[in-house]
Parts: sequence; structure tokens; C-alpha cells
Amino acid sequence: MPNRPPAAAPAGSARAGIASSRKGRGLPCTCGPMRVRLPRLQLALTLLLALSGGPVLAQKPPTAPAAAAPAAPAASAPTPEWRRTDGYRFPALADSVRRLQYVAQAMQLREYCADRRVSDEFVRERLQHFGRLTGREETCASLKDY
Repeated sequence: MPNRPPAAAPAGSARAGIASSRKGRGLPCTCGPMRVRLPRLQLALTLLLALSGGPVLAQKPPTAPAAAAPAAPAASAPTPEWRRTDGYRFPALADSVRRLQYVAQAMQLREYCADRRVSDEFVRERLQHFGRLTGREETCASLKDY
């Protein structure tokens, strides 16, 4: 069959030729939205198990604190040679996380210090709490160190 130009069609009656028809080749139409099958039963069971999993550990009643006597000798004991970290180039991850948390808290406290609508008692109480965490006396001026 020789190549012939398509016949002229009247305006407004656009129709794809047989060669470009996907229906003619038995392929599914890809022009509509894609169908996605979700495993609804598995999703429902997973959510059910996740939501019904026992009490949260933070909601358990507090227990009596352990005796502080064993912790005191361990803190004063010298560090064994195999445990030394003096030559580490970067600090421990926990130390970095702690310092970043201090920065976030200090930024919030600086906002409290600058906002005259926040009561002085509240700001003092928050500064004292932050000072207990950092181990130093905190004031609105000392928050610039973070």
C-alpha cells in the first residue's frame, strides 16, 4: 500500500487514524487517570494495630528513683585507656544534639525576654529551669552565648 496523504476532513471533525488508535491494537487507554489499587485490608489492619498497641511508656506512673550512691563512684573513676575520646575530631552525636537543643531553647527564652507581655515571674522561672539544664546561671543577657 503506497503512502498517501490523508484525505481532507471538514473543520471540527478531527478523528485519529486507525494506525494511531490504541483500541485497535488491544492496548489499554492511557489518556485517563491512572488506577491505583490500594491494599485496603492490609492498610486497615496496620492502622488498627498501630493505634491499639498498649499504653505509651510516658504515661506509666513514675517509679521511685534509683539510689544515687552507685552513680557517684562511677563518675569519679578515671576513664580507661580504651574508652578515651580525646583525639576525636568531631564531638559525640549526643553532645551535638544537646547543644542544638540548648540553642533552640535559648532562642525561645530570648523571645520571652524581649516580649514585655510575658510576666517577669514566668521568665525567671524558665531561666532557672534552663540554668538547671545547662549547669550555669542563666540571665537574659547570657542567652547571647548560644
